[in-house]
Amino acid sequence: MALSIRLLDPAARRDAEAALAGLTLEAGAEGLAIDLTAEPGVLFAAFDDGRLVGAAVVEFDRRDGRRHVARLASLIVGRADRRQGAGRALATNAIAHATAKGRSAILFEAPAGGAGAALARGLGFRIVGMVPDAWRQADGESVAAVLLHLDLRSDDLPDFSPFRLRTARDADSPAIISHIATIWAEYPGCVMDLDEEGDLKAVASNYAAEGGAIWVAEDASGKLAATIAISPCEEAPGGVKLGRLYVAKWARRKGLAARLLDFAERAARARGATFMELWSDTRFKEAHEFYEARGYTRLAGERALRDASDSYEYHYRKTL
Repeated sequence: MALSIRLLDPAARRDAEAALAGLTLEAGAEGLAIDLTAEPGVLFAAFDDGRLVGAAVVEFDRRDGRRHVARLASLIVGRADRRQGAGRALATNAIAHATAKGRSAILFEAPAGGAGAALARGLGFRIVGMVPDAWRQADGESVAAVLLHLDLRSDDLPDFSPFRLRTARDADSPAIISHIATIWAEYPGCVMDLDEEGDLKAVASNYAAEGGAIWVAEDASGKLAATIAISPCEEAPGGVKLGRLYVAKWARRKGLAARLLDFAERAARARGATFMELWSDTRFKEAHEFYEARGYTRLAGERALRDASDSYEYHYRKTL
């Protein structure tokens, strides 16, 4: 399966309406009251070579006292396409999106004893309740459901003492932009142009939407020390692209960059990646020495970005 996960905007959602209706009908035949064509919320879709095979909807509670909660309102994969990773990929993207939006918990109601509940538990959800008559099948038989909860504050990230590593949120975007711009200013002609750095606006949501993730490291006072990100390598399937590895000048020479890179490589392996690749500005000579010392090979050629910084980049790759 050549799987890809997309966050559908309203136009793309309308274009996929017929395929979404097909999944809705299949869910109805299994006794689940799911309408992917009408449900509010953010919709992620799983495609196999352009064919819709699954979808997930994330909703955000906006009531006072509930704004910290997200809900995985729907998760459905076509019967013929199950057990091939689409459900897990959809749920992972939904979780990443809820985290990016600053939610501290996500809820999911799934048929008791079903594959959805098992998948959720494998992703760290805990069963916190039972709904005995959650849905009614066409023949009138009731379907029980379990209510599952995932605490998004517990990333289960490694100890980076004296720094703290955490998943970035969209609210971190201004600090991350300032952090990277300050580092770029160390190099002649290297400037920040936000029109060219679209991933830094609503930074966590942007990475989550493409199936990636971004993390920040902070000191004890919450001061931003470093960033690092990974995303799927669309040009070469099977790989993960490393990005945004920047350590503030005051936090260097403490082993932080090496620990972040090790962490990113482990995260890539956990996603099934066989290699990690990156592009690095030709002016970042110390970064090149760092990557090469850690097993990254510089590939032939370079690319010109034709951006505000007149950037040229080297291409690096490492087998994981």
